[in-house]
Amino acid sequence: MRKKIVFLISIIALLFSFSCNDNKREVIEVKGKPIDSTFYWDNNTEIYMRNNCFYCSEKQSDSTFICLYVLPENKRTYFFSDTLNQMYVSKCRLSVNGLDTLKTVLISEGEWSYLAIDSLSFKNVDMNDVPFLYFSYQQNYMGTAIRERNVSFCLINMIDLSVHTLGYSGYDTFKCEDCIDGDFNDEPKSNKNPLILKKLKELSKESKWIYQKGPKDEDPYYYMNYETKWRKENHEETFYANGHSDIKTPIKSTYYKTNLFRFNSGVNDSIETDRYILVNYMYGNIVGYDKARSMYFPLLIESCNGFCDKKINFVSEDSLKISYGDKPEDEYEISMNDIIFDGKSGD
Repeated sequence: MRKKIVFLISIIALLFSFSCNDNKREVIEVKGKPIDSTFYWDNNTEIYMRNNCFYCSEKQSDSTFICLYVLPENKRTYFFSDTLNQMYVSKCRLSVNGLDTLKTVLISEGEWSYLAIDSLSFKNVDMNDVPFLYFSYQQNYMGTAIRERNVSFCLINMIDLSVHTLGYSGYDTFKCEDCIDGDFNDEPKSNKNPLILKKLKELSKESKWIYQKGPKDEDPYYYMNYETKWRKENHEETFYANGHSDIKTPIKSTYYKTNLFRFNSGVNDSIETDRYILVNYMYGNIVGYDKARSMYFPLLIESCNGFCDKKINFVSEDSLKISYGDKPEDEYEISMNDIIFDGKSGD
């Protein structure tokens, strides 16, 4: 029942955020340095490429080139947020009549979303003597009701304009700046070619938009994985837009030598007993320090945008109360003696 209520609140918050959006919101952004390209006016399709094109390739051996652009007129402009961002690629050729558009293909479209193109990612790639254009982009929902973020890695065949996209979905993370931690989709959209998939994953390793996992990320006791380990062991998915999950006890946790406080940020408050220091981060985690063992531990891992701010206090030396409001059903009492700690400590 609680999750149904949280879902309804999330929908209401999403609609509220749409209705409150300023009429001047920038929904298209080119991140990185400006792309120095030559732009053209196409009378045939009435596309003013100087305003809408964010990339034009060099001419190929057959005098053709490709242009990537966004329609409608929303490239680096401000307008009401109920727009549909449509990203296209066109194959063009200069002729005595001006500019001929030979073919146009839709790359992606997103409703109620922001689109950001990584200008630093553009790269020409050859596979089996076929020229491809590679780049990456983000397309994320407006409002606060959907917390998941997405990055797409794209290869475009410059001969037939076939588009191959590998998606990556995840959530904001403390592990790197302005990036997400998650997983790839199973396969590129519209293509199951293993060579394409391999190349896209290889090229994605250069992206700063996703957390680049290393060998240590396979170790559950690596301190950077403390949130993932907690969620897995407590069978909790704790990314909520507006609301919070039920707190199930007993809670499983792990002691870490590394100071976990420094991986949490924002407004916080702390409480203390002779044995423990607990720090409660607004809309975030509760992290503890055990004075007797001189080690740190996660007590609650949580991330949300609203309706989930909590208060903590010790009702006795060993009993902690977590409350999300004034209602009894939003209060939880945890005995510190009932926390089940892993037999092995983390780094």
